[in-house]
Amino acid sequence: MYVNYFGTLYSLKIGSVIQDTGLTENGELTVRFNNQPTNSMGALYQLTTGNNVGLLAGDFYVSIPAIENPIGNDLNGFWNVDQGFDLTQTTGVFEDPHGNGGGVVLANWSHEEGSPRGRCEIQMASPKLGLTLDFNTTFELTEYSGALNYTVGSKFNHSIAQLKRRGNKLQTLTGGIDFKRIDPDHLDVTSFNLTNENGDDLQHTGSETIVRNGGQYTGLIHFVDGDPASVEGDYKLWHMTIRDNNDANGNGIPDFSEAIPNPRPPLLRVIRNDNGLQFELTADLATDVILEASPSLMPGTWNAFQSVSVTTTPQIVFGVRPVESAQFWRARLP
Repeated sequence: MYVNYFGTLYSLKIGSVIQDTGLTENGELTVRFNNQPTNSMGALYQLTTGNNVGLLAGDFYVSIPAIENPIGNDLNGFWNVDQGFDLTQTTGVFEDPHGNGGGVVLANWSHEEGSPRGRCEIQMASPKLGLTLDFNTTFELTEYSGALNYTVGSKFNHSIAQLKRRGNKLQTLTGGIDFKRIDPDHLDVTSFNLTNENGDDLQHTGSETIVRNGGQYTGLIHFVDGDPASVEGDYKLWHMTIRDNNDANGNGIPDFSEAIPNPRPPLLRVIRNDNGLQFELTADLATDVILEASPSLMPGTWNAFQSVSVTTTPQIVFGVRPVESAQFWRARLP
C-alpha cells in the first residue's frame, strides 16, 4: 500500500510471517495477541518512505466490524461472504519497539453482499513522528463452501468434504474429516485430511471443540500452513461452520451429531492368501471396533491388541502368518 503525503511517498506492508529477507507482505490479519480486544485481528507492519528508509515497524492490530450473522450461529457476520455491510468504522493501535512510538489506527470497512472482496481505508496517526497517513486498500475473505457427505457411527462420524473457494471455483479442498462425538452438542475433530487443487496437503495441528447451535456447528481449525500456495506458515487459523438439516427422528438434534442407536455386531472373517492369513472386518461405518486374541476359548484369556475405526466395509484390518500353536481372534463393540 502506498500514499503520497506532502510530496513524500510512504509504503505500508502488512503480513504475518518474517523471513530472512524481512517481513513478507502476505496481507494476513490473524490472532496475534493473547490480550487482544474481542473481534480484533493482528499483523506485523512495516512503514517506509519511497527511498526505503524505515520509519516504523512492529505489531499492528485493528478491530473488525461486528456484523449480525443471518445464518444464525455465533460467528461474526463479517466473515460471511454473503453478508454485505455499509461503511463501518473500527479502531486499533500500532506499536514500534524501536523507540519511535506507536499510534492509533482508524479503519473504515465496507463489503458488498456475495463478493469475497471489500474496501478498507486505514488511517495511521503517529504523534511522535507528526504523521497521519491514509491508505486505501481492499480486503478479501477466504471462504470455501460445498458439500460434506457423512456416515454416522456409534461414536465417530466419517465425512468427505468437497469444497470450492468463493470467487474462484478452480481452487478446491477435498478429502476426509473425522469427528468424535462427545455429546449431541459437542464434537472433536480426530483427523483432517484435505488436499487442494495442486495436490498439497493441509496439515491439521488441532482444533477446538465443535459446538452445535440448532442445526449448525462451529469451531476453529488449526493448520501448519493453511495456504500452501503462499508464503510458508501463514493462514493457520480457520473458522469451520457445518449446517445439517437432516433430522430422521424429528427430535431437534441433526443426524450429524446423533449416534446410531444400535450398531450391528461386527463380523470378523479369515481369508487365506500366499502370505498367510488376512482378517476382514464387516461393521457399520464410522463404528469403533476392538480386536482381541486368545490362545484358548476359556473366559478371561482374551486380550485386546487393536482398536479400529471402520472407514470401509468390509475392511482388511490385519494379517498374520500361521503358527504351530492355537490362536483365536474375535471382534467386539466397546
